[in-house]
Parts: sequence; structure tokens; C-alpha cells
Amino acid sequence: MPRSRRALRPLQLAVVLALGACRGVADPPALLLLISVDTLRADHLGAHGSQLGATPNLDRLAEESIVFTAAYAPSSHTLTSVSALMTGRYPEEIGVRNNESAVAASVPTLAAALREAGWRTHAVVSNWVLRRSSGLAAGFDGYDDTFPQLEATRPMPERIAADTTTAALRAIQGCRAERDARCFVWVHYQDPHGPYQPPDGLRERFLERERAAPDGRRGLPLLSDFSGIGGIPDYQAIDDQREIAFYRAGYDGEVAYLDQEIGRLLAGLGAEAERAIVVFSADHGESLGERDLWFAHGEHLTDAQVRVPIWLRVPGRRPARRDDVASLLDLHATLLRLATAAAADPVSHGRDLLAPDAAKGSSRIYLATLGGAKEKSYGWIEDGYKFIITYRDDIWQGQLFRLGDDTIDLAAPAPQLAASLRERITAFHERMPQIEPVVRAEPLSEDDRARLRALGYEAAPLEASRAGPETTDAAAVEAADPFLRPAGSPLEIAPRCEQVLYQGPQTALYSDRPYRTDGVVGALEGYSFCRSYRHGQGVWLFEVVRATTFLTLASERHQLEAAGWKRVDVRVRVDAAGLRLDRLYEYRIGPGRYAIHYGHGRTVNPVFWRSADAHVIVPSGTGQDE
Repeated sequence: MPRSRRALRPLQLAVVLALGACRGVADPPALLLLISVDTLRADHLGAHGSQLGATPNLDRLAEESIVFTAAYAPSSHTLTSVSALMTGRYPEEIGVRNNESAVAASVPTLAAALREAGWRTHAVVSNWVLRRSSGLAAGFDGYDDTFPQLEATRPMPERIAADTTTAALRAIQGCRAERDARCFVWVHYQDPHGPYQPPDGLRERFLERERAAPDGRRGLPLLSDFSGIGGIPDYQAIDDQREIAFYRAGYDGEVAYLDQEIGRLLAGLGAEAERAIVVFSADHGESLGERDLWFAHGEHLTDAQVRVPIWLRVPGRRPARRDDVASLLDLHATLLRLATAAAADPVSHGRDLLAPDAAKGSSRIYLATLGGAKEKSYGWIEDGYKFIITYRDDIWQGQLFRLGDDTIDLAAPAPQLAASLRERITAFHERMPQIEPVVRAEPLSEDDRARLRALGYEAAPLEASRAGPETTDAAAVEAADPFLRPAGSPLEIAPRCEQVLYQGPQTALYSDRPYRTDGVVGALEGYSFCRSYRHGQGVWLFEVVRATTFLTLASERHQLEAAGWKRVDVRVRVDAAGLRLDRLYEYRIGPGRYAIHYGHGRTVNPVFWRSADAHVIVPSGTGQDE
């Protein structure tokens, strides 16, 4: 992959705006550049104490910025954190619980507010989770979610940092070419998200240093899931490498590569640098072995996963290092005020970080693992402490830490403080609106349709799903199926589809790992079960001999409801290697040949059916890991 090594030209901060002690700006900035980075630990930046020497360009930016030494994301997943940044609201209260959710069109965003104030708005995103169906495209005049590459170890679309920089510079130049335009440009880099594959030479640059660590040469088991609990996640595994140092050095190298490309981006601003507001942050961090979690995120609320950089480089503002606690939610209020002089949305939880005397206060921060974590956890940060409450072994267990040190639990020696912070979490969570997750609207792409036609099936339009799923008439249900209708000759049975009869707890296997259920679920008794792919999207083709109901367990609704799936009254909770699945759906269909489309990304869901009513013909997928 071609990756630039061009260094950052020093940014000369000309004092062109007479701010003094005033809060506002005398002359509006010409460019507001928001740079967010995926999976970036704050402690890997020189500005936050790293001795790696991997980030000289970013360190120069930090020298010109207001740097918050204690800044936090509300969660350790991409969409949950980024949605909080863009709305100033916690993800739970806007129906964003994991990366498969979406931001509702009714939720005001920073981009929409800036566009209403006369700004031109453009985004360049490089994580597939942030594609336009995430809802974040609302308010942007241009939303570049092009993903020309696939990850090295799984077929997940992405865009590497070099291409991201090029696209971002093109967006900036295009916007600034408009006369007197004020431009808000958001750039989200995917690197250093795993799998860690930096350009040649960058892993090697850090390898011996990482091998010198006490556990550097230790080997880890290769997992068959993506959790990272006790071993190397399957999507991180490269060439059967098991050495800890190999992966840590790979992460270091990815950070160094990111630094090169952000250097190229900032240097490319040229004369715009004088009047540009530059904001730098990350969506979350990455565990590199803390608490036996390896090269993954989403499971815990440790600093490794939720501490992020927040830097503000504002023309006319003196650089500073601030110790008051900040949150990603604060950026919404801060940037809105900075760019438009407008007050924060009253429903926003963020504070204006640049308000007079803002450094004398701190944000109170609520944390949550939300969907995707094996153990449900909530956290609260206040007065220099972080309290974490985790549902484990059927009880809620609390831990108290001094902020910045996740190693010593103070809950026992400081029970009153722990109890007080626990009450704060409980009270805040009880006030949180219970918003149902928003379903992403994603019709089949032309590539999807082409793949299905190659299998002998023809895709039907998405709008057909409005016909309703409750009928058992084959022709009517066939018309209602938004994905396929029968065509062509019979297909051979796929040998790797393993049918298992569901008989209660710890019965079925899928994705090569076991499910545990909290009791026998009557709704599934007597159903067959088909093991599915570990990654990606899948389409299961069935031959139905009489009207029946297909069931699936889904972590979130995603496309299922749009396809006619309805929630069954029986509530099911299943724990599976890092996934908390708690919704059961059904889809009634009549005799004929049908397909069920399910899951995407790293979430794949089992499909159940009555053995006497239907049998699987062939599974196919856009994401099989072979």
C-alpha cells in the first residue's frame, strides 16, 4: 500500500483574531477541521507521556493546542462514542447501543447546526461502521464513505490512512474553493484499528522494544472469536503469530503511520492553517493485555479503552495543558459555541470547554459498555475518582479507582465514597430515557444482488417488505420478501451446514463457539439450528414444505424488522463469547424456496426452523472466512 512519509511543516500560529479575554471570535474562522481516530490510546501519544517517539507530527500539534490530560469517551465502541460527540447526548438516550444501531433523523447533530448557521459541511469517514446508514450523514453537504480496501484478515471494508488523507485534502480544497465559504470538515481515520498491519518497516521499528517487556516474548492462544479475552482475537491473527510483542509492535507501527498521514493532512492546509481551528480526538482506545484482554476493545471501561485525547488548536488561544476532566460530549457544545456563538442544546450533556473559568470545573462522566460486551458495566467519573459497577455472577459488583489508576480497587477501604458514586450511577441511569435502538435502513447493494443472482436467485425491491409477514400464502410472502424470490434450478445441499436440534441450555454451537442460555427457552424447543459463518453477512436458503416460522436471535434489529421480522413475546438472553443477545424474532413463510438475510460485520446470528417444515438448501455469504 502506498503510504506517505511526508512530515508536518511547523504550524505558525499567527494571532489574527483579537480574542483577549473574550469568549467569541471577532472574525469567524475559515475552517473547522475535526480529526477523529479509531482505536487510539491516549498513552501512545508523546503529548500524553509516551516514550515511543511514534508521533512527532501530532506532538507538534499538541504544542500549539489546548490539551486535556484527562478526557474520556462514553463507551468503547465506534458508533456509540462518535454519536455522542456529534450530538452532545449519551448514546443510550438516542437509541445507539452498539455499532449496528443508527442515529435517528430526529436527533440534532453538530453538522446540521453548523450548516443551518451557514457553514459548508463535509465528512470523510474510513470505518465501515460510520457509513451513511449510521445516520451521521445528516447535516453534511458531502459525506464520503468510500471504502476501497478490505481488512487483511476478514472481508470488512475500510479505507487506509493514506487514502483518507488524500480524500480529506480534496474535500477541504473543494470547499474552500467556494468564495467566502466557512468549512466544517470531519475526518475519521480507521488506523490504528486492527488487524495491525502498518507499512513495511514500522512494526520492525518497535519490535525489539516490545520484546524487552516482561511478557513480550510470551505466546498467546489464537481465539475463534473476536473478544480478545485471554488470547488473540480471530480477526487480529496474522500468519499464526502468537507473540505478544509482534502485535504490540504492530499497534505501535499503526500509530506511527497515522502520525505520518495526519502530518501530511495538516501540512496540506497551507495558508489555511492560520485561520483553521483544528480539533483532535479519538473514539476509544484499545486493550493491549490489561486485565487479560488482548488487542480488543468494548469489554471494559478501563483507561486503556475509554481514555482519549481531546486537543483544541484555536487561532488566538494560547496553548495550555488542562487537568479538568473532559468528555467527547463536551466537543458538541464547545464547537457549536466556537463556530456560531450559539448556546449548547439544552438537552446536551456537554459543557463548553472554552467558556470563561471552564478550567476551574470538570465534567461528570457517565460510562457504559452497552451492546457487545460479555459483562454489562456502567461507570461514573467525578472528583478524581472512577467507579465501575459490573453485572457478574448474577450480582452487581462495584470497583472504585483513583482517576488514572485502574490497578488498585479502593471500594473496600473507602466504602462511603463507593456507595455515593454508586448512587450517582443508579440515579443517572434511572433518568436515562429508554429509547429503542434505531434500525439501519440498508437495501441490498448491487454487489449483493449480483452475488445472489449468481446463486440462482433474483433480488426483489426493499419496498416490497411492506406487504407484511403474517400471511402464510406462499405467493404473498414471496412478494413480501425484500431479499430474494425463487429462480433457477435446485441447488446442492451445502456439506458444511450442520443442523442441530435445540434441546435447552448449552446445546447449540455456532461460529465454532458455544452458547449459554439462562434456562430452557420453550419457544425454541424442537427447532433445528444451523451453524453459521464467523464473520460477515450471510444468506440462508431454505426449502419450505409447509407454512412455518423461522426464528433468529439478534443482538439488534438491524435489517430484520424491515424484512418482516417481529419480536416474539418470549424474552431470551444468550451469552456468547462477547455478545449479549437478547431478542428473538420470527418470520412466517409458506411453501417454496426462500432466503433469510441476517447479521453484518462481526455479528452473525443463528437461524432456527422446524425440522418437519423446512430444510436448508445452501448457505452463502459475503463474509465467509475461507
